[in-house]
Amino acid sequence: MVNDIELKQDDDNKKKIIELFRNNVLGKIYSEEENKNNHDGGEGHWLEKLMGIQHNSKTEPDIFGYEMKSKTASKTSFGDWCPDIDDNGNKLEIKWWNEDNKKTNFMKQYGGYNKEKERWSWANPIKNNSYNKFGQKFIIDDIGIFVVYNKNYDKSYDTRDIKDNNEDKKLFGWSHKEMNRKVTSKFGNKWYFRPLKSKDGTYIGLQFGNPISYDEFIDNVKSNDIFFDPGTYVGNSRPYMQWRAENKWFDKREENNLDDKYIMVNKEPVKKNK
Repeated sequence: MVNDIELKQDDDNKKKIIELFRNNVLGKIYSEEENKNNHDGGEGHWLEKLMGIQHNSKTEPDIFGYEMKSKTASKTSFGDWCPDIDDNGNKLEIKWWNEDNKKTNFMKQYGGYNKEKERWSWANPIKNNSYNKFGQKFIIDDIGIFVVYNKNYDKSYDTRDIKDNNEDKKLFGWSHKEMNRKVTSKFGNKWYFRPLKSKDGTYIGLQFGNPISYDEFIDNVKSNDIFFDPGTYVGNSRPYMQWRAENKWFDKREENNLDDKYIMVNKEPVKKNK
């Protein structure tokens, strides 16, 4: 009986979300010019406003027990999740991304300078067992997911004013305990949905997906399907430390759950065919 009640509630909440989308988003196109006061991620905030979601950094789902994820580019974000442990697995005390001077020092050592935008940034995807151009990758152990730096794979090492002489040096990481909490709170108990756009940017539908367990999450970090995709830069007060997956990962995952996938056609929800 409890399961029947929960399923009925999920169905009712899904209908509420579809109705909100139909009335407030369907057929609209996001315009940067009309929303020029928005910072990075402006389209996601625009969607949140239209859907009646108050922007916040809380870990619970956004609306009616569902988490909304904006499908605004080739990737979809899980969340802006900062590291919580140091190289030894202890609580991270120095949060360098909160102060521009500390942020600049970090980026001179481990990031890069964007000449076009004239700013220091730390903006290159980090994946498991594969060094990026800044010489960084993940290692995963029983404690958590750690960013490791190796000067031998750092393509900017010879030009750095601040050099690191260590090889395979742990910088910091995300504890399994905290990441489990974040993933489970956002995706583990309820479903999520993603608004869909046509090629010209018109919002045309909704896509629902089933809950994501932490076991599934970490397995896909290990396989490089889920990765850390920071866009941190000096002058931005937001950490912008995004965990993401390519849209095709979500699409493939949801294609196995057609009962939970809907497309809006003529303002009516119908199941999408294969």
